[in-house]
Amino acid sequence: MQYEGEHHRTAEQQARDVLRDRWCTDHGWLSIKVMWSDARDDYADVVARVRRRAAECGG
Repeated sequence: MQYEGEHHRTAEQQARDVLRDRWCTDHGWLSIKVMWSDARDDYADVVARVRRRAAECGG
């Protein structure tokens, strides 16, 4: 899970984020990005995404 805060707006950080996301994908990792607006519903959508993924993986 990754929190996308203000520091992710720079070109340098975005480049690092892309490389990290590619690494995660290449290694079969799910990357769920969370942002400030997710807090509006107490992260309900984020929790649902994690639960769905866990169910898909047999967890």
